[in-house]
Amino acid sequence: MNTQAVENLDLSPKDAKFVRAYIRTGDHAKAAHAAGSQASTPESLRVVGYKMAKRLNGPIKALMAAAGLTSVEILRRVAQGLDASDQRVALGPKGAVHEFESPNWPARARFTDMAIKLSGGYPKAQLELPFDVGEDGKLVITAEFETGTNGV
Repeated sequence: MNTQAVENLDLSPKDAKFVRAYIRTGDHAKAAHAAGSQASTPESLRVVGYKMAKRLNGPIKALMAAAGLTSVEILRRVAQGLDASDQRVALGPKGAVHEFESPNWPARARFTDMAIKLSGGYPKAQLELPFDVGEDGKLVITAEFETGTNGV
């Protein structure tokens, strides 16, 4: 990564360290730690890192665009990864060398996961329930559940 590109973004020293570490590792918590965040638990470090990444989304996107990583380019590279393969060499009878390709299943699985995330295919991890405050001041939570019985 071009260090000068980060410096041109006019970020605080802590934010610049975070952006450099985030681009290098892709991990919110590691980037927050590298930037000097003093969180007391791994979970709080992840939260701090997530908030910093969200706040610095604009500068991170600007760096990606400067590096030629537009949305179209990212999608193109993910699509290529879905067909990842390895070159293999095998020795045949009498020492004959045979070259062939085989699917790289671990890489394809990672790119499939990435494609699902980019398309918003995974459900949100949190449950959202409608609520109201009753006349007696008590909190009332209501939820509707699908029974899977086609409305019966």
